[in-house]
This record gives sequence, structure tokens and C-alpha cells, in this order.
Amino acid sequence: MKNNRTKKSGILIAVGIVGIMLCSGMNSVSACYVNTPLLASNEEIEIGEVEVKHFSKYDDKMYIIYNITESGWQINETNLAVATSFDDIPQTKSGNPKIGKFPYKADHPGGVTTYTYTIDLDDYGLLNNGEYHGTLVFAAHAVVYNPSISEETAWADTGLNFPGGSWALYFTVTF
Repeated sequence: MKNNRTKKSGILIAVGIVGIMLCSGMNSVSACYVNTPLLASNEEIEIGEVEVKHFSKYDDKMYIIYNITESGWQINETNLAVATSFDDIPQTKSGNPKIGKFPYKADHPGGVTTYTYTIDLDDYGLLNNGEYHGTLVFAAHAVVYNPSISEETAWADTGLNFPGGSWALYFTVTF
């Protein structure tokens, strides 16, 4: 499965670059849309996706959407950190994420297959001359469950690992 992930990573990097290009230089009819896989069980199982959407340069909101696409899985908890610098994502001294310190979190008793965070872009100082410009770092974590497997940790993945020993992942989006 790891070799399969390596192939997917190359594709994801290309998709991520396209996503970054879609977000850059937006005009009034453009939209930003970045889609990353949601991986569970130490990067072994692709169970869904995490999307970042921003609809126009005049919209001060972005939407981070967790979606389960594989049958039998559900989301029991979501945790999200968004920052203008990787160093601003809560981490231990060894470089592992402090999920409990992520500013956006929600429990989903009974499980859900989709969940959306609505985040104000003005909180990140990206507004310049009436348009949003800059890069944000995202760490999107979930606790997921499948009755035939178990409860697992899941991360949105574009191939960027936290420097600590865990398999935690992060991604960036440029507006």
C-alpha cells in the first residue's frame, strides 16, 4: 500500500499545484477549490476528502469540508488548525501536532459523513487592496470509525508530514 501512496503523492502534488493556481490571481468570477484525500489508519486507507473552498475575492469566508466517500465510515470528531505559518500550528517540541490545542474542533456523537467549518479569512491578515493574497497552512485531523475495522485517526494529505515521529500531515493553500 505504501508504494501505491507514493504514486498517489505524485499525482496529489500535481493536483495541489493546480489547486494553488486556481486560488492565485482570482478575479470576481473565479473560485478557489482545493481537494485533498482524507487518509485513515496510518495513511493506509483513503476514506474521503477534505476540501477548501473560497468562492470569490470579495467573499471573506472560506469553507473547510470533511467528506467521507467510502461506505461504512463515519466521522466521530474533527480537529482543524489554520495558520499563516507552519510554526503557528500547535506542536510539541519534537514536531508532532497538539491536536487538543487546535482552535477548531467538534464532536459528532453518532457519527457524520460530512462536516463544514466556516472560517473568516479576515482573521489571517490576507486582505490587501480589497483582495485576499497569501498562503495558509492547514492541519485537518479526524477521528473516524468503521464497525468492521475500528476507530482510526485520519489526516488530510498532500504529502507534507509534520517533522515529529507521528504520521500527522498538513497542507498549504495559496490565495
